[in-house]
Amino acid sequence: MRVRYFLFLLLTSSTGFAQGAKDYFFPSPGKNVMVFGVPEVKNMPKNEMKTRVYFQNRGDSSIITTLYYDHQVLKDSWEQVVYITESEISVIQEKSNKSNAVQTFATGEFIIFKMPSPNGKTEWTHPGQSGETFVAEYSTIEIDGATKKAVKVTTSQKRKRTGKLIDYFIEGIGRYQRTSEAGAIVEILEDQKYDPHLPK
Repeated sequence: MRVRYFLFLLLTSSTGFAQGAKDYFFPSPGKNVMVFGVPEVKNMPKNEMKTRVYFQNRGDSSIITTLYYDHQVLKDSWEQVVYITESEISVIQEKSNKSNAVQTFATGEFIIFKMPSPNGKTEWTHPGQSGETFVAEYSTIEIDGATKKAVKVTTSQKRKRTGKLIDYFIEGIGRYQRTSEAGAIVEILEDQKYDPHLPK
């Protein structure tokens, strides 16, 4: 009887603590803004490009607004409505704003993040972008001297010669870092915070 009770507790506790796509994709609890920057390169002018990503949680969906700044001047913005399941995050609508000209378009649903299979990789393609493929797998990354478990998502675009882009998502933190295929850091998380004034 005790053995059965122990097994029941083990199963319920393991399923209760299972991590899903939301745990890796979204920022820390209580935060709704992520700020990304470009690392400084020795003997090169300081890069003043910043990216601010705002999250508006709506239960099984979210509005994600990305603002691109150069020298504190807003250059472009991108809004995505995403649908959330236990294993993936899918875009269902997008709106871009470039050079003060707003363009709204429905894209057809496509996946931007997916949890890896427990024993290997998960692969998928972008249905609207020929040759764009994604691979998700478990990995690790060093943050302040500590090793953190991560979901590593590699994006490949056959039409571009810039190579693969690799994003690292950390449980309880969200997207932490983007690197090039050669390992150079393209973008890294600088700050997370709560902002009551979300972009309109």
